[in-house]
Amino acid sequence: MDLELVLFKACPFAQRAVIVLDYLEVSYRKTLINPTDRPDWLLEISPMGQVPVLRIDETRAIFDSVAIGEFVNDIANGGLLASDPVQKGVERALVEWAGTCQRAFGELITAADEGAWHRALGDFTNKLYWVEKLAHASGPCLMGEGFSLVDAAMAPLFMRMRSLQKAVVCFDGEATPKIARAMERILATAAVVGSVEGDFDRMLRMVVRGRGKGGYVDSRMG
Repeated sequence: MDLELVLFKACPFAQRAVIVLDYLEVSYRKTLINPTDRPDWLLEISPMGQVPVLRIDETRAIFDSVAIGEFVNDIANGGLLASDPVQKGVERALVEWAGTCQRAFGELITAADEGAWHRALGDFTNKLYWVEKLAHASGPCLMGEGFSLVDAAMAPLFMRMRSLQKAVVCFDGEATPKIARAMERILATAAVVGSVEGDFDRMLRMVVRGRGKGGYVDSRMG
């Protein structure tokens, strides 16, 4: 297969797909597009004009990061989901929930003032609670010993949390010890480290300036 991943540079959902493809050493090529100047052909392969999209061939494409991750895991026999049906269901639910957590993080960086920030932080903390609750008791990754699709789904958010934490406290590692432990391991994984190019802190700063200019986080990032 001649796989082509269509993505935006700063998109955390596209980053998920990059991580799974690279972790499982699946050959593919990237096509970067500008989110402010999306080509007309994007709507032919993605109904909402969103990324990531994984083109399989000239007529077929997969347009959702969750579906892309499972597809890549299947074709590579990657074993990134549990074999037990119940545990597999829990892990698939957490992969979906990672997107909910990511969107809650988006509310943090766009909070207009301190009051909005604290409301958004409370919601974000509550969302992270479910990851902490369902994570493996001793790790070192979220689901246990090995890297999983849950880790790949949470990795982009963990990267953003670590970067934002340098400017403003957005999570409490002591209150979420399983997340804190797994975050360290996941962010050191080669496929995660290599999933973004350039200065990540600078990239997040640009995202904050673009989405939350003049807001609470923008004022604290300098």
